[in-house]
Amino acid sequence: STQARVAKMQGAFGAVKAGAALYHAQWLVSGSPADGNTVSMEGKAIAGVNGYPAASATGIQEAAGLLATDYGLAAGTGTPATFTITVDPNTTATRANCNVVYTAAPVGGAPTIVLNASEANCK
Repeated sequence: STQARVAKMQGAFGAVKAGAALYHAQWLVSGSPADGNTVSMEGKAIAGVNGYPAASATGIQEAAGLLATDYGLAAGTGTPATFTITVDPNTTATRANCNVVYTAAPVGGAPTIVLNASEANCK
């Protein structure tokens, strides 16, 4: 089951990367609207910052199509903003490091997306 958790987080990592790239492409096509505006993706208004999804439920979570029934999802309060996806909604303390961390894009840059899924983290 450890390998299954690692694979699940690899899937979430791919979804986050794809969601961020698709948002950015749509943002460029729509004329690079000012921050605070939303970009429409498949009929949903996705919140953005600096041309990429915001580190929030209405940003990267929606852009990546992640569901709270499948993952633990938490927006951070720091600067820059982060959004953490853990392996399941009821993640135990021992699996809290089995995650993907999305850090909002800085001005003129791309977001940082880090996969922290290893056998040690996902036991």
